[in-house]
Amino acid sequence: MLLKSYIKETFETKRYYLTIKETLMTKKDCLVIAHRGASKYKPENTLLAYDLALKIGVDYLELDVQLTKDQVPVVYHDSDLSKKTDIKGSIQDYTYEEIKNLDVGKWFGEEYRGTKLVNFETVLRLYGNQFNYFLEIKNPTDGIEQIIFNLFEKYRIDLTNHRVVIQSFDQNCLLKVREMDANIPINQLILKKTEEEMPYSLTEISTYAEGLGINQSNVNEQLLSEANRIGLKIYPYTVNDSEKMQQFIDMGVTGIISDCPDLVKSLNLN
Repeated sequence: MLLKSYIKETFETKRYYLTIKETLMTKKDCLVIAHRGASKYKPENTLLAYDLALKIGVDYLELDVQLTKDQVPVVYHDSDLSKKTDIKGSIQDYTYEEIKNLDVGKWFGEEYRGTKLVNFETVLRLYGNQFNYFLEIKNPTDGIEQIIFNLFEKYRIDLTNHRVVIQSFDQNCLLKVREMDANIPINQLILKKTEEEMPYSLTEISTYAEGLGINQSNVNEQLLSEANRIGLKIYPYTVNDSEKMQQFIDMGVTGIISDCPDLVKSLNLN
């Protein structure tokens, strides 16, 4: 019901939303989006990776936010903690106090042993508006959207001029974000591997989102043509091969999400 109601409301104000889409991210070069920071070179979603992304001079920092058991937003990608830490379970199984000293660097290399889990509030406090943000809401639970927006307000994060983009694989989460803020750019993330796995049509996505983040293997001229026709921006992920980067730049994607943002930036300069 939420989606049907929203599509109806959006249809009635389509001209307004098209205006937003037409002005979204008009930068000529392909946007450089640092996936979990400069995560090819430093442990992902850590201050080390973010510091390097800032030094490289990326257009956006992409990061993953999810809530602990006691609703503290932390920056971590995986649903399974055992992949990159010494404990089992998920972020939602623990309070922040229980995992605030979790080692999230040792898996990347012994020299990064002791690198701690990052609190999302710490990210905003340290970097503020030094970054533009691609913020992915992971495993959304009730209230996460409002918690994130409260922190934006607390740290006076500039939500104008496309400084912050909210993205998620969860459509209902994105619809809640759209109800909270009619202007903030939204990207629908798609895990699609084949045409049959596409959960939503591009037309449906365009009723509430300005962009589509999609697996790089599914980005082709046909997709770009259809997306351009209805005003959707395309962001392939996660692109770490320089030849593929150049191919996507030549195709005209809006931005590239990469663990190696320095390579994307260097190709933009050539």
